[in-house]
Amino acid sequence: MSKRHAIIIAVGMLASASALAQTETIGQAGPKPATAAGTVPATANPAHAAAPKTAAPAAASTAESRSAAALALTHEPTYDEGSAQRIKDAALSYSDLAVRGGWPTIPADAKFAPGAQGANDDLLRKRLIVSGDLSADKASGAFDQDLADAVKRFQARHGLAPTGTMTPRTIAAMNVPVQNRIRQLEASLQRLENMNFGFGQRYVVVNIPAAFAEAVENDVVVIA
Repeated sequence: MSKRHAIIIAVGMLASASALAQTETIGQAGPKPATAAGTVPATANPAHAAAPKTAAPAAASTAESRSAAALALTHEPTYDEGSAQRIKDAALSYSDLAVRGGWPTIPADAKFAPGAQGANDDLLRKRLIVSGDLSADKASGAFDQDLADAVKRFQARHGLAPTGTMTPRTIAAMNVPVQNRIRQLEASLQRLENMNFGFGQRYVVVNIPAAFAEAVENDVVVIA
């Protein structure tokens, strides 16, 4: 990538229609680098050899790093010329949902098992129908493949690994009030409008909190 064509833009957490990835983690610090641990200081007696250093621990898994890993699975840019309009459209859609009462809350301790009927399966279906992830004609039934696919769509849109499994992070993301989502979208839109970034054929987006970068060429992520 030549200097003439490469443009680098550093951004914080941006909510968009293609990835609301980090909307629930706006403002949190990114992952800290790993540090060496377990080193025993040398003793005063030279006859005593210093204990060997233990291997440096791997970097801690954080909400930001997990979201970045999920985003890396797609070749759609996190930030492109259409980002602002998609955010506006999403904010309008969520505002309409807010007027209609938003979405139901999933109990934090709810259990879901594929292929089995659970006490909260219909509530989960209602939640996903409200957000457009599940067809309205599938309002009841056990946790089947249709419901798993709807969960995957929700997860992918929110920067979660699209496993189709109802993890605690997935439940937490589903339970973020619609008014909070609207505020997050509006904050992201304000950030974008203040950037006045001129897109080129090639550019690099750096998401600082997530320690995540992607190189975009012709509207496609070529390196993430």
